[in-house]
Amino acid sequence: MLDQVGERRFAVQGTQKAGEAPRHLKEGGHCLEVMTGAVLPLGADCIAPVEDIRLEDGFAVLEERAGAPAAYRYVHRAGGDCGAG
Repeated sequence: MLDQVGERRFAVQGTQKAGEAPRHLKEGGHCLEVMTGAVLPLGADCIAPVEDIRLEDGFAVLEERAGAPAAYRYVHRAGGDCGAG
């Protein structure tokens, strides 16, 4: 979860695997590695593709080329790939 505009460094707290129940983020400034097809962790509002980060001493650092993080970018909401009915 983004606590501050422009935050670019997040402590990696673990992994959210596909098929698992949603994990909880400890607090702002933390992140989880999220596998393709996994649910969005509880407390998370932003996804950064692995191509846009680098890992440094247990932290995920968002590269400058990625631009500003945006809530729900790269998140596919349940049912969003099909029409009603």
